[in-house]
Amino acid sequence: MSNSIKLCNTVLDLRQFNSEFILLSSREEESIFPIGEAIYQQRLHFIEEVIATESEICLKLNSHFQAQDLKELEKIDLALSTQGKLHSIPVWFSDSEDWTSIVNHSQLSKEAFIHQLLELEFSVAMFGFLPGFVYLDGLPEQMQIPRKSTPSIQMLPNTLAIGGRYLGIYSLPSPGGWNAIGQIVCHIFDSRQDPPLLIGYNDRFRFSRVSHSAYTSIVSQQLPINKL
Repeated sequence: MSNSIKLCNTVLDLRQFNSEFILLSSREEESIFPIGEAIYQQRLHFIEEVIATESEICLKLNSHFQAQDLKELEKIDLALSTQGKLHSIPVWFSDSEDWTSIVNHSQLSKEAFIHQLLELEFSVAMFGFLPGFVYLDGLPEQMQIPRKSTPSIQMLPNTLAIGGRYLGIYSLPSPGGWNAIGQIVCHIFDSRQDPPLLIGYNDRFRFSRVSHSAYTSIVSQQLPINKL
């Protein structure tokens, strides 16, 4: 079934796949990720899972879903979402081989690139594609670096990396096609917590630089982001 629905004063295309999934799609360029987060925070009884990106929101339905439950979606209010926090995260900027591509593409030296990065403030664009992976928006065009043609076999946990227009954080070890620039000193994902991500969609981020020795000292404490 294809239709439309108005959520948070935004008209979205709605496609329903039997009683299993609802796909909401944006008609505008503005990100609808915050709407997905607002739906998730409401813990609606008929939704089992919410998967949100900037342009689409997928709702996995459970056996409680009834057609009239769509009216509950229309009551979602962004104003009810939790107020965001500003996080200041120390980073050790490693000697990753990816710096060669970053320098060549941006025409900035490593030091100039880091200096500009530390001046920026980032916001959450979306979560995915792996558990605990965070897409951060805020890179100017010159600092946007294409993904690698050959992914790395494994990224270390809490790697800070660049892929296209986004700055990203790999919370878990995994293969990765983004350009690694360093390691953050804390973790933002804890599978023992509910929700496991320790940040919110409307949080903001700034980064500071630490030496390798300082990084090693802080990392040994295994701190979550909310304990920095």
